[in-house]
Formats: sequence, C-alpha cells, structure tokens
Amino acid sequence: MEKSNAYYYKVVERMDIRDFNNQTKIEKHEYLFDEDKHSGHFKETYFDRSLTGWIEMIESPKLYKAIKDLPVEDQIFISYIVKEGKTQEDLSKVYKTSQPNIARRLNSITQIIKRNLS
Repeated sequence: MEKSNAYYYKVVERMDIRDFNNQTKIEKHEYLFDEDKHSGHFKETYFDRSLTGWIEMIESPKLYKAIKDLPVEDQIFISYIVKEGKTQEDLSKVYKTSQPNIARRLNSITQIIKRNLS
C-alpha cells in the first residue's frame, strides 16, 4: 500500500512539473496590453491578453480537444497565426527558418488537427 501511494504522488508531481513547464513556455511568448491611454477604461480579459487564450474560447468540444491535445509549442505556433494574424513570412523570422519550413510545419499541425477531429 505504501508503494502505491508513493507512486501516485510521484505521478502527480510530474504532472504538476509538466503543467508548470508548459505554462512557462506559453508565458515566454505572451504580452500584456497596456491600459488605453485615451479612454482610461480599456479592459481586456485574460483570454484576450494571453497568446493562447483564444483556445479556451473555442465552442466546439471536438476542436477544443484537438487543439489542446497538441504540444504546447504547436499551440503557440498556431496562436501566432490565429490570434496575431502573422503570415508564414512573419513566422519564418520569429522561428529563424525558411518560409517553406513554416509551411510544412503548419501543414503537419493542420493534418494532426483534422485527424483528431474525425
């Protein structure tokens, strides 16, 4: 009985570390909006301010799960496209690689999402 408890706590600890590491990766790519200087009352929700926050607002359970099942690096990658409106050329500069490599990565992520939706 003692061994199973120790195993359980070790698994939970690893899950917590993995979640922390994923959140840290996301936060490295996030930015916060400053308060609007003109109106003085510009308020954004966390989902609007977070680079990957848009994912939490997906209404389709299947699509939400398909995207959340992606590695956090892929979630960040598609967030640049969906939320930031970055082009493949923009991403080639961010990731310091060629545009064809960005196109291949996007195609790969799209195929994974499609496969998870069916």
